[in-house]
Amino acid sequence: MNTYKHLLFPILFTLLILSCSKDDDTDPLIGVWQVEQLIENNVESALSDCFKKTTIEFKSDGTLVSINFIDEDGCRSETVNLTWNKINNNTLHITYVEDGDTDVEKYTYSISNGKLTLDEILDAGGTPYKLVLKKIK
Repeated sequence: MNTYKHLLFPILFTLLILSCSKDDDTDPLIGVWQVEQLIENNVESALSDCFKKTTIEFKSDGTLVSINFIDEDGCRSETVNLTWNKINNNTLHITYVEDGDTDVEKYTYSISNGKLTLDEILDAGGTPYKLVLKKIK
């Protein structure tokens, strides 16, 4: 019986270590992010409580679900399914299809202290905007 105790402890210890280890391959973008701030043309926009409920979920399979809250008829939500892919360590593309037309938006991004900042990369003449989101899941 004493021999089994000596074998059981190392096995349990190993299982405990493995179950607590963090997967280093997880992309920090993966998860649910909630809108916190919108800056258009270098001016912070006042966001309604309704709009602040908007979330963006980056999924590991390259899909993105945006649940947009709109100040119409009270506060209603609209779900939009998109795709995303990383171009490099700080650039990503978000693709959506609407009425048969495909549009790709390009963003630089940074993640710091649980906040994701998306800066749209614009064509000439566009109005720059920045979206700041906090990670909630």
